[in-house]
Amino acid sequence: MSDDRKQKKIFSPKDDLDQREVALCILLNVTENGRKANEALSEALRDSRLSGRDRGLVTAIVEGTLDYLIRIDYILSRYSRKPLRFMAPEARGLLRISAYQILFLDRIPDSAACNEAVEIIKRRGLKGLSGFINAVLRNMIRDKESGSDKITKLPEDHIRYSVPKWLYKKICSDYGRDRAHGMFEAWLSHRDVTVRFNTSLMEEEKIAELLREEGAEPERIDMEALLRSHGVTLPKEQIPVVYKLGNVNGITSLSAFSRGLIGVQDPASTLPAAMAGIKGGEYIIDVCAAPGGKSLQLCDLLRGSGHVEARDVSERKLELIRQNAGRMGFSNLSLRCMDALKSDEDSFYRADIVMADLPCSGLGIVGRKPDIKLNIKSYSIEELKELQRDMLLTVSRYVKPRGRLVYSTCTITPEEDELNAAWAASHLGFSIVSTVKLLPDREHDGFFVAVMEKGFA
Repeated sequence: MSDDRKQKKIFSPKDDLDQREVALCILLNVTENGRKANEALSEALRDSRLSGRDRGLVTAIVEGTLDYLIRIDYILSRYSRKPLRFMAPEARGLLRISAYQILFLDRIPDSAACNEAVEIIKRRGLKGLSGFINAVLRNMIRDKESGSDKITKLPEDHIRYSVPKWLYKKICSDYGRDRAHGMFEAWLSHRDVTVRFNTSLMEEEKIAELLREEGAEPERIDMEALLRSHGVTLPKEQIPVVYKLGNVNGITSLSAFSRGLIGVQDPASTLPAAMAGIKGGEYIIDVCAAPGGKSLQLCDLLRGSGHVEARDVSERKLELIRQNAGRMGFSNLSLRCMDALKSDEDSFYRADIVMADLPCSGLGIVGRKPDIKLNIKSYSIEELKELQRDMLLTVSRYVKPRGRLVYSTCTITPEEDELNAAWAASHLGFSIVSTVKLLPDREHDGFFVAVMEKGFA
């Protein structure tokens, strides 16, 4: 097959000031072209002429539709004899985002969602489908108002929680039905914007006051209590300072962000660096560092001493770190393009700490990236487990005797978490010092951390 035939259609809005059409095109680039939702959203909105409020609506529609896609598709199947997979992509996508607005968004009148869908399908050159789109959505609105079983009666819990059936069964098997359902509910819940303060650059209260002056509403998260509830006690200076931010329409507009005083980071993702046992002066290699949150947290903890070498597999990924590091101005950070699977003999036994936050299935962060649960395959977990072991085998050689390896993932599967940590300890000459596992809830993502110490070679 030629490259031209392989080329996928890129979906762009005819009217880039129509929030729903922009949302439609982003969704189609995710569901039809395999784009990552956060990247497709960021790219589409970066140069958009939409207002901040309209951008927020676009984000809510795209992420919400992906959150509930399995449930939405099941309900839509009750209104159309033609299966969704056989429809034109634009029709399929429009029905999905319109159904999401009708079923889950109270702030948008149902009639407006229907009327806009009809106008968009005409604008995209598919006028012949306008009657079909109108009929499906009008019928759905009528049934919603009457409380019809077509809307409310769902035959299986995996449809209600909008989770692939195999994944639903696995997580229920791993954690029990009640805990699994708690995680599924967390995946669908609203998430606050959370930021970590760089307290080596400015005192906590001064950063909080700066945020208040600009209209943000910072609320401190008790990280000490969170850690203690999972059996982890840390010195005060190592406990990350994390806040929720309310009343924020675009964090990049805040001076605290542009000055590098804050960085967007979930409470759970601050744990690997916090648990690394930084005392000052360490040489640290962060082997899969992008987008750089943990590397920069380590620089903050080092208070100007030591050195962090942040590595990742491509210059594109390093650029993400470079952009974040540029705001914060830490002088004890360097970047290196390197694949964590490739052995670097010059680094053997040199690092006091190796941070290995490795590629994983990402099931801990589905609440922020809902497309993860839709794209993961049952065989992926085993493949990722083996990839992580290959990486651990390589990067563990960089740790000095009595140095530390911090293995972490943003997932929840035992295969990628506890079992891999146990494997590393038994096969690579380490002893496990501490572990913590946070399951996703309404307050934070899911994350696993194992801190291991190397014996003498």
